[in-house]
Amino acid sequence: MGLKAQAWKNPLAKIGLCLNVTRIEYLMTIQINGIGLPRTEEFKHLGSMITTKGSLHCEVTSRLK
Repeated sequence: MGLKAQAWKNPLAKIGLCLNVTRIEYLMTIQINGIGLPRTEEFKHLGSMITTKGSLHCEVTSRLK
């Protein structure tokens, strides 16, 4: 997966964009330019909770709060 993320670096740079490795969270450990991105078990994306296991328990709990 790290190779796929690394592959985005050059095309993004050509159009003036870059990956902000300080703000990226990932469900698996990857590295871009030797910088390890933080691994997380769950995170919120567009208002929905995403988990490594694909469980809905976290999503339901977060919406009930």
